[in-house]
Amino acid sequence: MTEELTMWKIEDEIENRGIEKGIEKGIEQGEWLKMIVQVRKKCQKGKGVQETAEDLEEDIAIIKPIYELITLHPEMGDQEILSQCQTSR
Repeated sequence: MTEELTMWKIEDEIENRGIEKGIEKGIEQGEWLKMIVQVRKKCQKGKGVQETAEDLEEDIAIIKPIYELITLHPEMGDQEILSQCQTSR
């Protein structure tokens, strides 16, 4: 009986860790999507990459790839841009 209880606790802990990692990944993706939306808005207002980075208080190395994807491929959706950025990281 105690062996079954121990196995159940281990399985429960593994499941909880998986859930926590999923939540963390979801939060991270949400933050990236928010930044992509903000960069898109700055592009639509005609702001340059440097000004966009300064406005968003982010390093230009982070903003530039997003900015370039948006300007070169305006048809791409935010999720698609996120996927491209994650692939190149």
